[in-house]
Amino acid sequence: MKINKLQNSQGFTLLEVIIYMAIVSAILTVAIFFAWSIIGNQSKSMVVTEVNQNSRFILERVGRDLRQASSIASLASEQLVLNILGGDQLTFVFDDINQQLTRQLNEDTATILNSSLVDVSGAWQNLSANDSATIGLDLTVAFKTNSNHTDWQASTSTSSSYELRVK
Repeated sequence: MKINKLQNSQGFTLLEVIIYMAIVSAILTVAIFFAWSIIGNQSKSMVVTEVNQNSRFILERVGRDLRQASSIASLASEQLVLNILGGDQLTFVFDDINQQLTRQLNEDTATILNSSLVDVSGAWQNLSANDSATIGLDLTVAFKTNSNHTDWQASTSTSSSYELRVK
């Protein structure tokens, strides 16, 4: 009688399967960590960009308007009214309730200068001395979020001064 020898099977052993699963699990863990990190960095970048763009836009708009001003009509911490060339009146108002900055020419509808994604607060100051008319602006722009996660938090504060070209 001849006993047939069992031929080698072509499958994996249990040890090979366990080693394969450990290697694949380690690779997937590292890949997920990097993907999560990239997504978090993109979120933070978007938040910081939104805050910086709003701050830059407001400062440029205010600066452009103040270069056209001939005199200060009235100045309070939350409101600045300017007489501009051509006899028009321009009003900037910090709205503490809605956390926004508005700009209004004469009796036209007020325009909100910041996007809906950020809160804006600030104060105007009269820095005038002797024959110069100088206005100070303290501006804070913060991203609106309910999250405590640092990727969704950003703010910037700026202090600027503008000298009016008074004739």
